[in-house]
Amino acid sequence: MKKSRISWFSRADGSSIRDLLGSTQDTDWRSRVTPEMQEQYRRDGVVYIPQLIHPEWLALIEQGMRRNVANPGYNSVQMHEGSGGEYLMDYDNYHVNPEYQYLLEHSPVADIMQYLLDTEELWLFHDQIFVKQGGDNMPTFWHQDLPYWILEGSQLGSMWITLDPVPREYCLEFVPGSHRGTQYGGTTFNPDDPTEPAFPTLPRIPNIEAERDKWDIVAWDITPGDAVIIHPGVLHGGGATGPGGLRRTITIRFYGDDVVLDGRFERERQVPAPHYPGLALRIKPGEKVRDPRFPRLRPRP
Repeated sequence: MKKSRISWFSRADGSSIRDLLGSTQDTDWRSRVTPEMQEQYRRDGVVYIPQLIHPEWLALIEQGMRRNVANPGYNSVQMHEGSGGEYLMDYDNYHVNPEYQYLLEHSPVADIMQYLLDTEELWLFHDQIFVKQGGDNMPTFWHQDLPYWILEGSQLGSMWITLDPVPREYCLEFVPGSHRGTQYGGTTFNPDDPTEPAFPTLPRIPNIEAERDKWDIVAWDITPGDAVIIHPGVLHGGGATGPGGLRRTITIRFYGDDVVLDGRFERERQVPAPHYPGLALRIKPGEKVRDPRFPRLRPRP
């Protein structure tokens, strides 16, 4: 397998996540993640929670990402390769990455998602990393995650965690409430046509970047330890890197009790992302997604 050309490095200011360590008290997430945030997540599909993740867990994530980049999975890809604005994306490495496993077993991450999704049981869908290095990485084109997913239901969500400071102008941007509207056909991430649908049976996404004043767009100044909780139906995009910039991000995706296998891909003979070969031979459309590929995280087995 081709190795990623992206090397590992300290943060842009020369420090490391471990320089942030000090407090031996974990974040009291139960006092921070309130019923109002649970309602906000239902309404807006996106919630920003500053300083939710303790530096101890960030250090573990950093170590896991080092392992991930050194040993990329079968889904690893250099987005926009050869354009001068490429960046690394890889996903679904939980089963071979002990740091990711430890994080979801022992940190509050899964507990927080179980609460926000208001679910009795919580399953891992997959992990996904993005590594953008330098000042010429292309932004992520506007899209929703849900059109690519094999899942259908209301109890869906992702936690977005970055290891590096991200000024608002380079942060991922969101359109609150868009998960309750049209499900568009994604994007092929074609630089010549950013709205080219990956799934043409669904509507073409509007050119949000060309008409930003028509949309309610939110973003934040992100510091390590902040977290953004995102519904996969929310429109989002952006996240380029500025001069000398660095952004190492992990997004961990979860689902709850009411989620079933979406039959759209079988009906329309399309391939989801990520693709799980053989899964549709074990689970039929409309059935609950229960498979060893997707471990139950809460309640703990």
